[in-house]
Amino acid sequence: MPFKLLIVALLISISFPSVWQGLVYFDTTVMLEEASGQADQIRASATSAFLAGEGNVRTVHVRLRPSLTGISPVIEIGGPAGSALSRTIRVLSDHGPACTIPLDDPAIEVRSLTAEPVRLEKGDSELILRAVRCTGSLIISVEVR
Repeated sequence: MPFKLLIVALLISISFPSVWQGLVYFDTTVMLEEASGQADQIRASATSAFLAGEGNVRTVHVRLRPSLTGISPVIEIGGPAGSALSRTIRVLSDHGPACTIPLDDPAIEVRSLTAEPVRLEKGDSELILRAVRCTGSLIISVEVR
């Protein structure tokens, strides 16, 4: 009986690292998919406000959670006026970019009050997306509450 327990303990100790890595990979993948879903929700709300016209406002609640290993997603929205960044929403992790969602149907420019990309990090955030006229064209202004 003790020999069988020794064999079982040996098999568990050999397979544990592989099982743990699989669980961590799964959790990280799910966390990034959740963040991508949140980014897509932001895109849909920005499109809705843009199509509704000047003065329309949409509010989006975003919740980003870290993975088991502490890797946290970041959502970056918009960028400087006229840049390619101002027409995208990006999901980033500690390992680099996870996905980029273009705002091209219709072409929407998203900017913050500071003209820098808006960064949403782990935790809860509330975004206010407002359709405003800026230098003759309609854009989406982003504020974090």
